[in-house]
Amino acid sequence: MLSSGDVTVTRSGNGGASFGFGYSWTISFVGANVAGNVPLLSPSLLNGTRAYADLAGGEPFNLDTRCTAFDVATEDERVQVVSVNDGDALGTDTEIQKIDVFATASIHQGQYKLALNHSGGQQFSPCIEWDATAGEVEAA
Repeated sequence: MLSSGDVTVTRSGNGGASFGFGYSWTISFVGANVAGNVPLLSPSLLNGTRAYADLAGGEPFNLDTRCTAFDVATEDERVQVVSVNDGDALGTDTEIQKIDVFATASIHQGQYKLALNHSGGQQFSPCIEWDATAGEVEAA
């Protein structure tokens, strides 16, 4: 299971058109608890009208906690996670993943959650704001 200090996060983007009206966060898994490859984080948008992305194991997120719905005129918001160094984090090397939140129009509000299956356990973040700072994503 992850603990405080197991990740460091940086944020890029400005929420403008040149950044897909969103932001990107680079998450570096650091320390002995997360050495080597780490399973990809699973993003989910949970709100009253739409729910996306079950965990890789097929288990849905806890629907008791709803996130604020995204407010985008085009309703095409996306939260995606990719591995920057897929398969390259071996031994004491660390996994690096990137979260992208984007749309084709301005995002006015919205939240998402992240889930991680790691070391035989599942962890879920609280709702994260679409424009969260690096520190807020790191704390989640």
